[in-house]
Amino acid sequence: INAEFLYSCIGFRCGKGRIEPHIPLTNPIPNTVDMFYNWPFPQFISGKGYNILVVRDTVINQWDSVYLVSIDHSAVTHIFDIDSLTFGVGTLMEVADFGEYIFMTNGVITIIWNVALNAWQAVPASATIPLMRTVCNFKGQAVGGGVVSAWYDCDETFYVWSEIGYMSFLPTETNEAGYRRCPFGGTVYHTRRINDFVIGYSSKGVVMMNPVNDPAPTFGFEEMSDIGLINQGAVNGNLKRHVYVGEDYILRDISIQGDLIKKHIVRELGYQYYMKQLAGEDIIVSYNPSNGDFYIGNSIKTFLLSANGLTEVTQHPSAVWRSNNQS
Repeated sequence: INAEFLYSCIGFRCGKGRIEPHIPLTNPIPNTVDMFYNWPFPQFISGKGYNILVVRDTVINQWDSVYLVSIDHSAVTHIFDIDSLTFGVGTLMEVADFGEYIFMTNGVITIIWNVALNAWQAVPASATIPLMRTVCNFKGQAVGGGVVSAWYDCDETFYVWSEIGYMSFLPTETNEAGYRRCPFGGTVYHTRRINDFVIGYSSKGVVMMNPVNDPAPTFGFEEMSDIGLINQGAVNGNLKRHVYVGEDYILRDISIQGDLIKKHIVRELGYQYYMKQLAGEDIIVSYNPSNGDFYIGNSIKTFLLSANGLTEVTQHPSAVWRSNNQS
C-alpha cells in the first residue's frame, strides 16, 4: 500500500506501457490420449515435419509413451513405449530435427525416423552414435552432450558432435566429428543453436560452441558463464534469444543483434526472489513463438516473462507451442 512499485501481478501480462489480461492457453490434443500429468511431462515438441508428444505414465504402466501428432492435432499415432523396467527412467526428450529425418533421445533410448524403411525405429547406442541426453541440429550437423553409453573416454560432462551432413559421431583425424569435456566440468543438460553458434548448458556453466574451419572443421569453445543451469528443461527460446534459470535462481538471457551475440556476454534479468519460489520441483521454461513470451514454472506456480516484465499466471504448462498462429 502506498508503494511506488507493483509487487505482485497475478493473472495478467506486462504489455507495452500497461498490463493486459493473460489469455489462457488451450490444449488441442484429443482427449482420447491418456494424458498423465507427471511433471515435467507431458512434453510437446513442434518440429519442421513432425510434432512429437511424450507422456509419462507412473500410474499404470511405468513408461513414457511417444506419439506422432498431426499438424491439425486431430490424429495421434503411437510410436513407442519406453518401459522403465527395460530401459530405465529417461530424462526429457531432446530432438535434432533435420526435416525429413528426426533424431530423438532421452538418455536411455534413441528413436529415429528411418527414411529407408519408412518407419520409426528405436535403437540403443551404436558403433557410430553414442547414447546421449541432449542433441540439436546445427545446420545439418548434430551437436549433443551428456553421454551415458561407453564412448571413448566420454561421460555426462562431455559435448559431442557428428560429421557434417552425416549421422556419425566417430572422431576422425580432421576432428570434423569429435568430443570435448565441458570446460566447467558440469553435467551437460542442453545444446541449443542460436544463429551461427551452439550454446551448451551444463550444471556448472554455459559455453558457446563456435564452428571453425582452420586448421580443420570443428568447434571452438568460449566460456560464457560459470553459473550453470538449475536443471534440464530450464532453458528455451529460438534462434535469436535464449532465456534460462541459473543454478542461483537468477533469470538470464542470451540474445543477438544482427549476427552477433551481444558482446558474447550472458545478461542477468534478475527476478531471483520469484524464481526461488519454484524450488522443490524441476523448473521448465517454455517459449511461446506467437508473441515471444516465456512461461517459467513448475506444476504449482508459473511466471510469465514478456518483453516488458514478469507476472504470475494461474496456468502451469509443461509445454507451449503454436498452431495456426495460436498457442
